[in-house]
Amino acid sequence: MAAQQIVKEKTAIRKVKSTIRTNAQVVADARKGVTPLDFEAFAELYDIPKVTLAGLLHLNPRTISIYKTNKQKFNPVTAEHLLKLKALYQKGEAFLGSKEEFKRWLEIPSWTTTEVPKILLNTPGGVDLLSDELDRMAQGYAI
Repeated sequence: MAAQQIVKEKTAIRKVKSTIRTNAQVVADARKGVTPLDFEAFAELYDIPKVTLAGLLHLNPRTISIYKTNKQKFNPVTAEHLLKLKALYQKGEAFLGSKEEFKRWLEIPSWTTTEVPKILLNTPGGVDLLSDELDRMAQGYAI
């Protein structure tokens, strides 16, 4: 039984490592541009209400609609934030096994604080903190 658990954990770690993107990759992609269509695809894939996702990016949903109509890309800072969110959700899904489990994890306070992880999603630095926390979990550290 212990051997099966070890294999399962090593597989989870490999999945997490395969989804990790370097900050340089995220910045390069953000500078190339991210469109409202990318925003919508991410929102639909992870079943995040567009209004909620827009709020995390500090954008008005109407602004996103205008960008879409004008075929305008997000500024690099907003694009970077969206790409970091996407990478975090991919990492969380890979490590925890499903989108639903990751979304549930975002709602559960850490044993070291009464705050839920999802409150950190509204800044790129907060997304980085959550990504680091998933990395520590994947390595077996108590969170």
